[in-house]
Amino acid sequence: MDSVDSIFTKTGEAVETASEKAKQVFEKIVDEAQARMPHQLDMDTVVRPCDANIRPIYPVRYAYMNFFGDELLSAQLPPPISAFIDPYDDSLSASVLRGYSIRMPRAGWIYVKEEGPIKTRGSQRDGKLLIFKFSPEIVTLEGKRGMVTKYTKYEQKAGSSAWEEIHPASGTAGLGYPFLAMDKDVTKISIVYSEVKLSKSILKKMDNDKEFRRNAMQFVDLDSEQSDYAIDAKQEHFDGLVEDFKDPERQFQTYKKQLSDPALQSADLGDISIDGSFFMNSDMEMRYIDSLICPHYKDKAKIVVLNDPVGYQRDILMAYMLLNLWELNYGVTNIYPLTIGNFIEILSSSKNEEIKKYVEECIHQENWKTWWPKLTIPINDIKNKKKDILDLYNHFFEGGMIAGKLGGLTHYFKNFFSVSDKKDIFTEDDAREFAEFCILYNELMEPLKHSEEGFLAMESIIAGPLAIEENSAWNVALNGIVNSLGHDGVNKGSIAKFLNRGVDIIFSAVGNLLARLFVFTTEISYKGILHLHVLSVKQITHKLVPNVLEYFGLEIKQGQYAELTEKEYYKFLKKVEDYENQGLSGLFKKGVAHVKSGSKKFFGKKVFDWSNILDGYNNNLKIKIPLIKLKRPELNLNFKLFYYLNKPTGYVLKSSLTGLDLFMKSYVLYQMTSMSRFDKNAPFNANRLPYYYVSSYANTILGGLIAAKGSSAIGGDFLKVTAKLADKLNRPAARALLNSISRKLMLESAVMTRAVNGGLIATGFVSGVLSYYDAYNSFGFGNNKEAYSHVAIGTGSIMMAVGWSIALATSEVTFGISLVIALGASLMLGGTFAAIYFNWVDFKTLLKNCFWGNGEKYAFWSTDEDRKPLEEQFEKIKKVEKGVNDSYVVEMQEFLNFFTKPILKIENNKQGKIIYKFILPNFKWGESNIYHEVIPSTLSDGYSDPDASIVERSYSRYCYSVAKDKFNKAINIASKNRENLIYDERSGLTTLTVEVEEKYSEYMKVFWYYKPTKDNVSPLHYKWGKEPTLENAIYGYEDEVLC
Repeated sequence: MDSVDSIFTKTGEAVETASEKAKQVFEKIVDEAQARMPHQLDMDTVVRPCDANIRPIYPVRYAYMNFFGDELLSAQLPPPISAFIDPYDDSLSASVLRGYSIRMPRAGWIYVKEEGPIKTRGSQRDGKLLIFKFSPEIVTLEGKRGMVTKYTKYEQKAGSSAWEEIHPASGTAGLGYPFLAMDKDVTKISIVYSEVKLSKSILKKMDNDKEFRRNAMQFVDLDSEQSDYAIDAKQEHFDGLVEDFKDPERQFQTYKKQLSDPALQSADLGDISIDGSFFMNSDMEMRYIDSLICPHYKDKAKIVVLNDPVGYQRDILMAYMLLNLWELNYGVTNIYPLTIGNFIEILSSSKNEEIKKYVEECIHQENWKTWWPKLTIPINDIKNKKKDILDLYNHFFEGGMIAGKLGGLTHYFKNFFSVSDKKDIFTEDDAREFAEFCILYNELMEPLKHSEEGFLAMESIIAGPLAIEENSAWNVALNGIVNSLGHDGVNKGSIAKFLNRGVDIIFSAVGNLLARLFVFTTEISYKGILHLHVLSVKQITHKLVPNVLEYFGLEIKQGQYAELTEKEYYKFLKKVEDYENQGLSGLFKKGVAHVKSGSKKFFGKKVFDWSNILDGYNNNLKIKIPLIKLKRPELNLNFKLFYYLNKPTGYVLKSSLTGLDLFMKSYVLYQMTSMSRFDKNAPFNANRLPYYYVSSYANTILGGLIAAKGSSAIGGDFLKVTAKLADKLNRPAARALLNSISRKLMLESAVMTRAVNGGLIATGFVSGVLSYYDAYNSFGFGNNKEAYSHVAIGTGSIMMAVGWSIALATSEVTFGISLVIALGASLMLGGTFAAIYFNWVDFKTLLKNCFWGNGEKYAFWSTDEDRKPLEEQFEKIKKVEKGVNDSYVVEMQEFLNFFTKPILKIENNKQGKIIYKFILPNFKWGESNIYHEVIPSTLSDGYSDPDASIVERSYSRYCYSVAKDKFNKAINIASKNRENLIYDERSGLTTLTVEVEEKYSEYMKVFWYYKPTKDNVSPLHYKWGKEPTLENAIYGYEDEVLC
């Protein structure tokens, strides 16, 4: 039996050998035939189609369109191409298409591997890797946008078998065909689209690793009639499949069916996509294709649809950003009724029955109950729509059934970037790839910073329960950063330049959030407030941040601090403020200069001489600033650190890396406020004075600088992007994102243009401040609402200060600046409302005469004319007239006076002393101040007794002089003794107490006013009907009476 087996084995081997020899002979014959017969003719040299060795492949892409209707579809990967064929009977539904459409490709790179064996190639049977760069040219003809498609073929350097360098091919292929020009003998391909050029290591893998291609790329059988991704390139398929080729009335018809408004049926929904809509001619495309198809051999061209996971996210972000801009501009346009209405809403919900009664009596109840919901419902609806859209965004970013699958974002990042691969030698090409990866990732994350909903979505992506899963795109980024920075020699030369740029640009998007997580995860309160995942946060605090800092030669000395005395601490903050202000833009410097010049018009002595007061403190209070170790100064990253006793602290005064600078500044701010707000033994109880002042001052200085730096970086680029978005927002398609109520309130084009040009740099600043505000307050005081409101007060004052600075710098209050001020004002209300003292007569007058009042006159607009119907008031505010803007400032200031004004209570202690209690809202240590003058009581009363003797008058003047001297001395002593400055946590108010002998007090009165910030005076009244300037302002008190 063994001999029989042996015979069969030898016979089989002989057959295989003979077969292999025959195969080699055949390949040799084919190679010689290839050399003698020209099959690679350019298209323009061909006389007959059958002579051309070109098979046209026409790429299109999946685009995301799931933004319309009352309920959005769940996030899914796209269906096969056949699902998109329009049967022209309106039977297609968005659910069948899973929220996608088929569109023209975006600019980028398409990689095609010819899958072998290709028998006609001889020894080259395994097929080639083909690279095409898609560089469309956008043209406009008769008002319609079209696209001239051009696919330029790239090839390896001559004589090279590696992918070190690619360049355009010779001949027509190098100039570009209107499609992918494939050889006719290719029947199977693997294909992938990438917005950015892929690295040589990925190209090598793509060319040589069949298993990689099977898992990572779309496989297409060009001869199959059942392909998921390909269909015959026929005119009816272009017209019935690709939105850009459809007749205008048929474009996006599936998604228009979700819109109930008949006016939107003619809208071009493609306008809200990344590249907008195109109007393509299928007849022209078919002429190109038919010129190369040989009917004798039944050649077929194909339309191939490509996955575009980055494109899906960009489509979603475009819808999100348009909604953001709509909300912002809606708020800016309606800032007048919204601001006054916010005041009314807060008053109407007061626990004080007297206040509620006056609101009921003095506000036009029918108008209020009808129009206030109409005005505010669109804002709430937009916020809910943004949340729904961002939920889709998160699913595409990390959803297990989407992100990690073929066509998903995580799948794309994992397979087509080698940032997570361990490499024996890390090359400059690897560093370039890393920088490209980080730039792309930043572009997908950065827009999330500009709204509360977006910031929460970012927080969920980075620190939520899915952040540690392998399907998370953030997990790929985190591991890619840590892995890339861990290779030997990466911190030197040109490699370091690219790595520095990559890390820095990632941190510019997420640095503030990373700093929060790095600090607050150690607090018990953090775990109770936020619903973040412990392990997700831990990989940031124990893996990402330490590795990034190590790469930059920095090490945060956990648990080690520079312990500053209070005097040293304030000097530190002053130095920081002075140093950082040097880097602010001209607009902010100009604003500060105007504020200072405007302040000179007010008179009075300062109560608090902060520079001397702070210098005088040498008590036992110690403020801890985290220390940092500079391990590799030779890296020369232009670090300038704040040193204390020759020890570098964590505060970076200067760095050439803006993202790292943002992270370190945020880290120090959160670290300091964390220590001052929480007691280790009772973490839910905020420490009492003096730590409140320490944290509020740090909040004001450092937080304001972080926001200002962010706004300065936005600058012109922000304005350009916003202008482009505004153009899209003015188009009918943008209305389709809104519900019916919001659509009716869509901004007119002229109003939008004025808002963009006049105020969006300022509102861009609002985005920066809001990011800081949300970040700071997310780690607030748990359920301690009183303490939480104190933070709101401080942050609100920052916004108001900035708003008024810009307003003074530009000599006008633009819509955008008004928004800054109003937002700041609304933030301040929560902490001071409970302790307000009302003058009921003035209060009633204000309510009756306000925008929502029921008075016969609208005195802020005119004291002569009767009040117009509310509809006419709304029309008037949209005209952006200076008179209306002036009235808004005056009216808002009157409300602010009720909510933020200080109070002086004068009491007799029955022991020969008069007690002056200055009750101050929004008091900030180191900044707020009282200005005062002691004046004769007879003069201030306007009374002089004509029968008084010279002696009596002389005595009166003498007593006034003594009283003035004693009061000035008393208030000077009180201001220097912090025990006289009492902070009440429940009300958020600070009280300064001054005692004067009773026998002198009757000869004097105190004129005084309060400046919670250096550019905000309270109380301040503008003359109604006059321009709101200091010349037309009345400010201050005489004792307890408003001037």
